Amino acid sequence: MHNSSVAWRLAGWVQSLLSAFMALMLTDILMQPNEVLLFITDALDALGVMYCVGGSFASSTYGEPRATRDVDILAALPATKARPFVLQIEAEFFVQLSDLYDAITLAPSLHNSPMQRASCNLVHRNSFFRVDLFIASDRPYERAQFARRIPQIVAINPERQAYFVSPEDIILLKLDWYRMAQGILDRQWSDVQAVLATQGDTLDTAYLRHWAKQLAISDLLDAALRGVPPPRLTPPDDAAAQLRLDL
Repeated sequence: MHNSSVAWRLAGWVQSLLSAFMALMLTDILMQPNEVLLFITDALDALGVMYCVGGSFASSTYGEPRATRDVDILAALPATKARPFVLQIEAEFFVQLSDLYDAITLAPSLHNSPMQRASCNLVHRNSFFRVDLFIASDRPYERAQFARRIPQIVAINPERQAYFVSPEDIILLKLDWYRMAQGILDRQWSDVQAVLATQGDTLDTAYLRHWAKQLAISDLLDAALRGVPPPRLTPPDDAAAQLRLDL
């Protein structure tokens, strides 16, 4: 009887310990992307580098939340601040200074190439969560994104913020990615619809239409605003293009 009681108590203690451990692990998993994001944005803020968060982080903020494997950040990072930036993050991220220099060097040459972006991948050492750091090339639309960026609360206790693109800009960016992917990324279209439904009449449609025309995505914006299926696009037919879209 005594042995059975001890075994029962031990089993209960082990179960409680496992439950607490799993709850802690789940909390860490849920918070990890936000912490990864803040590590990068804090480093950029410390160096006085203009940036804004886009991608699914932004569309989840303004529309319907969904899980994502990475975060997109547009940053006006000059070569003079590349090394200090890497020194701030290299303990937590896999990052090659040479790759960052290459992206910064490449960016100006892409100023008039709307289908290409200069970027560097930063991978968090513990979670393997990826940050796609896009280097600004001083395009007019990039300047517009920076001018309209909005501080958003990313973490609480204590409260911490990061700058996100505006709701209008995440719609335009998602439509631009949809166009570049030739319509094969359905999640981009779904994200756009969710932001439109959530933000509703608060959206600046004049701004949307102006930049949609500049980005040659007016047909996609019109379809999205009407809530109809997007125009049929031709998917890329080469393996390299498909690989780029999957990254």
